[in-house]
Amino acid sequence: MKDDGIKVPYRIKYHEHKIGGVANFTQDRQYSQYINFLQFDSSDGIMIGDAGIMHIFVKRKDLENLDFSNAVFYFDQY
Repeated sequence: MKDDGIKVPYRIKYHEHKIGGVANFTQDRQYSQYINFLQFDSSDGIMIGDAGIMHIFVKRKDLENLDFSNAVFYFDQY
């Protein structure tokens, strides 16, 4: 990782693309009743707004049934 003034441990801990897991938010937490299905985070290769994060959330029952018709797309930024 290049040194741009941001500490490497912070980058590793808080910035990541992922499938599932706990959602990271740049602003207030939203959609706590949903499962974080996909998360795309700003990085060297992609910038979402002003260092933002994009999510696709689904409800647990919908995920169990592989029903993504009610999935929610959400993004926030600084």
